[in-house]
Amino acid sequence: MPAVATQSPPRLVYVVLVCGGRNYTNTTRIFYVLDGILAWVRAQSYLIGGMRLVHGAARGADMCADLWAERCGVQTAQHHADWDGLGKRDGPIRNGQMLVMEKPDLVVAFPGDKGTADMTAQALSSGVPVMQITEHGGSMLQPTKPRTTNRG
Repeated sequence: MPAVATQSPPRLVYVVLVCGGRNYTNTTRIFYVLDGILAWVRAQSYLIGGMRLVHGAARGADMCADLWAERCGVQTAQHHADWDGLGKRDGPIRNGQMLVMEKPDLVVAFPGDKGTADMTAQALSSGVPVMQITEHGGSMLQPTKPRTTNRG
């Protein structure tokens, strides 16, 4: 009897990780982008669990996205950095932990600084596509190598 290949069950929830600057508070832009992603998720029949929004719980883009999620009834996961215990070095550590723990399908990067650049770089090097948003548009950044975090 031939071996039967088993497949992982399809993903039921689309995980979006949001990052951006602490001073980026353009809620109109953030809501517009996330509304578009949510509309796409809802159109996918296999994503019966909808969407989950993940962020680093910082002021600015993260909390604006959290406000959007609350208004839209989207589940969230907040990952607070341990600034008191680890200082500034915890930003990149927390970013890597979010990628490993949450296994996002997409990272949405709003305008920001070093932390946003670090999250974008870590996502791409882990095989996660990044939607980079500007004030007037955006672009998709595709990873140059396959995903290193298993979707399970």
